[in-house]
Amino acid sequence: MDSTSIAFRLEFRLTMKQIIILSLLIFASIAESTIAQISPEARAIIDRFNEVTGGSSTKSSIQNVIYTGHWSMAEREIKGPAKIIIEDGSLFVMILEIPEVGVIRNCYVDGQGWVENPMSGVQKLNGTEFENMGKSAILFPENNIDTYYKKASLQETSSPDTLRVYLEDEKGYSETWDLDSQTGFLNSVQTVIDAGVRGSFKTALDLFDYQMKDGILFPHRLEWNTPAYQVSIIIDEVLLNTTIDKDNYQYPATLAEQPNQ
Repeated sequence: MDSTSIAFRLEFRLTMKQIIILSLLIFASIAESTIAQISPEARAIIDRFNEVTGGSSTKSSIQNVIYTGHWSMAEREIKGPAKIIIEDGSLFVMILEIPEVGVIRNCYVDGQGWVENPMSGVQKLNGTEFENMGKSAILFPENNIDTYYKKASLQETSSPDTLRVYLEDEKGYSETWDLDSQTGFLNSVQTVIDAGVRGSFKTALDLFDYQMKDGILFPHRLEWNTPAYQVSIIIDEVLLNTTIDKDNYQYPATLAEQPNQ
């Protein structure tokens, strides 16, 4: 075999190798753009919500929020004081007091999630329950949509008054936002919770009565709806950028020292 033929074969092999590598890169790029994509329509709707409720600059100055008010569960005739404490990205604590019974605490603190209930004890959160609690620790996800979600798209609804956006994070956990087409406000966040042996169920957080606090509109009535119960919280006061002592919300020693799954 002459030198010309050898050189041609070497060049051909190198060319084929380059083609294969290029093809893989193209396919990877296509796959990534398909999976990790926020559509312009969805972004515009979320950006509008962000702006009409305070804007990026104002929201970026807020590190924590404390809501105080009262809660009720009408079907069980239960009511009492309520408090929600959020430290952006690291802490979410919802405290619901039941007079003459005790306190229910739903907690996410530095990557650990659990529930304390005087009637059922202390339980660790895993799966979608844990992920959902972790997302609750994010003060303004609409202000950093690319950080928290890899996919967002506009979905059809039967009501002209509602704009629906489907969102999905890098782990595949998803939720749906319903926004008012006139005001731009977020009206509801829906997700599916996988509760292990208790099965899967749909849950919705409905938001009402937006009121201004230091340049930001906060909802002052919250309703959690599940197939088993409905919890309503009326917010009486909103405090911003206060001192929060995380030592008051320690991971219970009764739970195994292992990360949430």
